[in-house]
Amino acid sequence: MMRKLSDDEDELPEVDETARRTLRAKMCLVNVVAQILKETHLNTLLMGLTQVKTAEKYYCFQARDVAYIHHHQQGRGSGLFFRLYDGRVFDAAGMLQKPDRDLYDTTLH
Repeated sequence: MMRKLSDDEDELPEVDETARRTLRAKMCLVNVVAQILKETHLNTLLMGLTQVKTAEKYYCFQARDVAYIHHHQQGRGSGLFFRLYDGRVFDAAGMLQKPDRDLYDTTLH
């Protein structure tokens, strides 16, 4: 089912519900990642682990670059691991990690 974003037909194109939901989910992911990066940077700044004044300069990527958040890495355990669209993976401290997908979010029985 196609819906319009606006009553003005010339203003915006029609967008289907799937595209709308996809965009909304991406916007939520970006907002969540931005908040995580900001708070993690602030904690490292307050603990004296960095002198970098902004999260944007502390991390070598931005929230909009994150395609996926992993929650576990083999050999390290639980944590936050940000997979970027270009395939690189960083931990919450901004350290580059191994990009192999098999290392993340797997369970052994």
